[in-house]
Amino acid sequence: MKRRWLLVLLILIGLFTLPTTFGPRRQVQPGQRLMREKSVVSQRLFTAIVREDFSLVSTQAQKLAILAQSAYWPRVVATNAELLEEREQLRRGAEALSQVAANSNGETLQNSFTALTRDCVQCHRQIQLSKRVL
Repeated sequence: MKRRWLLVLLILIGLFTLPTTFGPRRQVQPGQRLMREKSVVSQRLFTAIVREDFSLVSTQAQKLAILAQSAYWPRVVATNAELLEEREQLRRGAEALSQVAANSNGETLQNSFTALTRDCVQCHRQIQLSKRVL
């Protein structure tokens, strides 16, 4: 009987000390969380475009426009005028995409999404260049 209690006690001690054994988890910064959320919305947007689900495209594009206005962008964006303009261009592009989806025009939708994607790639390039300069 004592062996069982001792075994249970050792298991409980092991379970409580296990999380601290591997060290603290890395804290995710709000800017990183925003970028991940933007990536998820972009993937959903792409899927909706491929399926020509215009209502979902409109919804996801609106979410992307809202994310573009978020206050939690990484500091490198918030302190750089060029990147702030890129962020505004993302918002405008997402809103335009939402409007095109409301008109249910598949070809124009694809062209708008391509332009939005090009803007995203350009912004990410600018961010990388800004980080190198800092």
